[in-house]
Amino acid sequence: MMVEAIDHNTVGPARRIDRRRVMAVLLVLLLVLSGVAFPPWVLVSYAAGFLKSQGLLLLFLVGGFALSGALLLTASLQFVRLVLTRRKMEALFWAVIALAIVLAFVLQVVTSRSSPDECFGHGLIRRLNTRSDVDAIQIWVESPDFEKYGGDPRVRRRERPLRKEEQPEVLKHQDGMVGVELDASGRPYVRLRWDEGKGGAWGLVIGRRDMKTPPSEPGMYGERRTELRPGIYFWYREA
Repeated sequence: MMVEAIDHNTVGPARRIDRRRVMAVLLVLLLVLSGVAFPPWVLVSYAAGFLKSQGLLLLFLVGGFALSGALLLTASLQFVRLVLTRRKMEALFWAVIALAIVLAFVLQVVTSRSSPDECFGHGLIRRLNTRSDVDAIQIWVESPDFEKYGGDPRVRRRERPLRKEEQPEVLKHQDGMVGVELDASGRPYVRLRWDEGKGGAWGLVIGRRDMKTPPSEPGMYGERRTELRPGIYFWYREA
């Protein structure tokens, strides 16, 4: 009886896997999940705050939009080309990819609870806590010793630099510029400031826990404010 030899190295048509399609499906899933669960800019914004670089954050946002636009354009062109050549199944495949890119963008905008500024601010606090202590700074702001910097906000509205000899130890170990300003009630708060030149100026305001975060100023060059925790907010101003 003859037994036909079977070549196990031969893969039938039904078992062949198009790796490009598998990678594309994984990309679609990643895009949609990133829009629902964890937008990629969250981690990068936090890292940019930890590294104290608005330039890095801007580079990522511009690069991310450019990459998404390039992927969307590629998928759209492939869809049109395949439709014209009547390869409907392959055209449908690229249409799904294009829709996934658009869907991921919409989901990130609609469902996200955090802004890049907020993530940057939390990363900045984490970095400051490696050499200083933001909570301890807030306790000092709430202490009677700090009340001497108060006054009438109608008379003194501008930031007053806080000299090194006036700063507590918890403030001396960070490299930002330190100033004191008054809130609407005349109570003083600490303003930390970093200046990146063309990257703009940004920093933290640390006040009493019951201090309200004022609304952002209007206009492109107005100060943008994002509350991080009670009495503490991140601010940014265009150069």
